[in-house]
Formats: sequence, structure tokens, C-alpha cells
Amino acid sequence: MGYEPIEHTADLGLRVWGSTLAELFTEAAAGMCELMWDRARVRPERRRRLEVEADDLEGLLVGWLSEINFQHVTNEEVYARAVVQQLDVERCRLVGELAGEPIDPSRHRIHTEIKAVTYHDLAIERTDDGYEARIVFDV
Repeated sequence: MGYEPIEHTADLGLRVWGSTLAELFTEAAAGMCELMWDRARVRPERRRRLEVEADDLEGLLVGWLSEINFQHVTNEEVYARAVVQQLDVERCRLVGELAGEPIDPSRHRIHTEIKAVTYHDLAIERTDDGYEARIVFDV
């Protein structure tokens, strides 16, 4: 499991990998959050349950990350964790949980704001070790 930033002309990108799709989606959330703030400084005091559905697997990944970003912006919160608890590939549905707290400017520095999770260059691929994805964010 893991993630790393990738070079992209005007936006931010991530390469993400996991042994299962649930791990891949969880790592994608961790990577996106780390691009926006330092997750180590966030206390996992408040929990939010998320349910996301889509037409396909790529749409589910975009929906999952977009919902996390939406919760961040609308609730003025930052998250230490975003974990996929259930992933139904057949129905393209997932249930996950965010753990975080309200933004405290004395402890949380927002590195960048993500405007959107895009479909540009989006790919989810099966590998010998599990799954890998490339995701681009509009900033």
C-alpha cells in the first residue's frame, strides 16, 4: 500500500497502489489529504460515515475522493484517516469513514485546495501485486 505524487503540467497528481481495491481507494484518500494538509497533525476526534455510488470503478474512485473534498470544504474539517470499510465492485458502491476534526489555524496549515478530482489521465489497473491508479486533481 502506498502513494506518491506524480508530475503533471498544471495540476497535482498521484500514483497509488494497494493489494486490494479497498486498500487502493483508502491510499488514494490518504494521498489526496496529504497533498492538502499534514495528516499527522490532525486528531481523529470526529467521525463521518460516507456512502458513494457510481456507474463504474473509475467513477467510484472519483466520487469517493470528491466526497472527501466536499466534506472538507463544507464542514471546514481536516482528516487524519479516510478508510474504505465496504467495497461492492458489482454495484460500484462503497461505505467509508472519515476521522478528523474542525480546522484549527493554529495547528493545521492547508498546503493547497483541490478544486476537483478529474477523469483526466485517470486509470485503475490490475497488477501482479494488486492494483495501481493514477489520479489528477484540479487545483
